[in-house]
Amino acid sequence: MASGVITRVLDFLIYANVYVAFPVTLIASSTYLLSSQVQINYTLLLLIYFSTLFVYCFHRIYPLQSLGQQALSKRYQWLERNRKLYLAIMSTALVFTIVLTSMMNKIILLWLIPAGLISALYTIPFVRVNGSWWRLRDIGYFKTLLIALTVTFVTVYLPIIDAGNEIIVISMETALICAERFFFIMCITIPFDIRDLKLDEKMGLKTIPSLLGVKKSLALSIVFLAFFVVTFLYHFASTDFMSLAVFMALLASAIVTAFIVIYSTPNRTEYFFSFLVEGTMVIQFLFLLLAY
Repeated sequence: MASGVITRVLDFLIYANVYVAFPVTLIASSTYLLSSQVQINYTLLLLIYFSTLFVYCFHRIYPLQSLGQQALSKRYQWLERNRKLYLAIMSTALVFTIVLTSMMNKIILLWLIPAGLISALYTIPFVRVNGSWWRLRDIGYFKTLLIALTVTFVTVYLPIIDAGNEIIVISMETALICAERFFFIMCITIPFDIRDLKLDEKMGLKTIPSLLGVKKSLALSIVFLAFFVVTFLYHFASTDFMSLAVFMALLASAIVTAFIVIYSTPNRTEYFFSFLVEGTMVIQFLFLLLAY
């Protein structure tokens, strides 16, 4: 009985996307810990949470009608069974996104427009190619790069732009934090393409694992993690912005992430990818928090 309740709770957190927006919000919070000149804005963090929740919900439900029953993964099967609840969560997230957006300054509003447009075109077909309509994610092998760039922008640049200091936005410190975040997100996004390999193939999507295979894709993921380490090593060695404690926190998070990524094979459960792979963002935040 207890195990059944726990399973239903975990399924709700994962498949309703309630959990997935949490690590993204925490990795955005890490920017406040890494940047020496940016004060935390809780309204912006709430906006990042609810907008991420809405985008993920919309991304999952929009293509559902085009999937045959045989193609439905466990995630989409849960969505089918709980469609009303899912729509309620998505609608609530949209309402909070609109309300919180109205509370932000005009500069943030301007920068949110391209981020929102990219998120929409990632899911909605907008250009006709060879007789069929394409989304941004349909562009061959572009999916992982687009996710990494978007998450980097939302979790690094938005908090820094919100600070309202143009000098900070174009500083070496900001550039290094962006590079670190980009390489880290590239590292942990590739395993999700491995998880979705069979479904993506059924939908005709070209991803890194479909090109390189699972083993080489995992190796590439580790290469991006190595780039992450090299970048924050340079950050620590060449500037006065990063303390030894922060350096050790990032190094510890990289080591934990490496072990998790290595074991990210297609036969792993949804819980493994959602709570461990996605959880590497939570782990990095917690290590940084301890460093302070």
